[in-house]
Amino acid sequence: MKRSFCLILACLIIALSLAACQKEGPSLTGNDGVIYEQALDQDGNPATDPAGNPVVIMPGGTDAAGKEQEGSTQSLTIPYISASGSSLETPGYRMEIPEDWERKNDSVNPLLENKEQTLQISIMDKGTQAGDRKSYAESARNSLLSVGNEPSAISETTIAGCPASKFTCAVSTEQNVTLEAVFYIVEKDGRLFVLSGAAKDAESFEAAGFDAIFNTIQFK
Repeated sequence: MKRSFCLILACLIIALSLAACQKEGPSLTGNDGVIYEQALDQDGNPATDPAGNPVVIMPGGTDAAGKEQEGSTQSLTIPYISASGSSLETPGYRMEIPEDWERKNDSVNPLLENKEQTLQISIMDKGTQAGDRKSYAESARNSLLSVGNEPSAISETTIAGCPASKFTCAVSTEQNVTLEAVFYIVEKDGRLFVLSGAAKDAESFEAAGFDAIFNTIQFK
């Protein structure tokens, strides 16, 4: 049951000043699978370059002449997620992890679960290549229909002040367990985000407050 619950959100929808030298910044997980450490500026804040990209420590890096230089820094331009304490920071949004929730993976698309292991949420940044929001929502809904599920009709709403398409679905797993799920396709300046929440039963789903959780996201 738990294994299916952890995998379901990842499988349903197919379709991150260079003068920093401290090594105590937040860790950044890049989509290349590497965990970087963000450098700190002279004031002790996470360092960024003029374009807003995080500056990371590169152990065993090289200088301009190709000479190895321990602790050199470099701007990180690949998609990333920073997990520092109870917050998530990415190129597209920042979010405080809800109290009594924790992150369950190291992917740039975070999966969060509450301490009772009854609720999960997933945040997927699809960037600007995913196309039109409403068309993407229809495709996502149709993918659920194609495997025998019965999603609700799509409704229009807002999440954190951004236009969003929303639908719900009771999803059956291979272990004959039914999870109650909700999906939001959110658009911010042409960038699409796929947010989803799942609960182990209808009662937990009603009490989850997924709308309120996702409305705490600060899209950039």
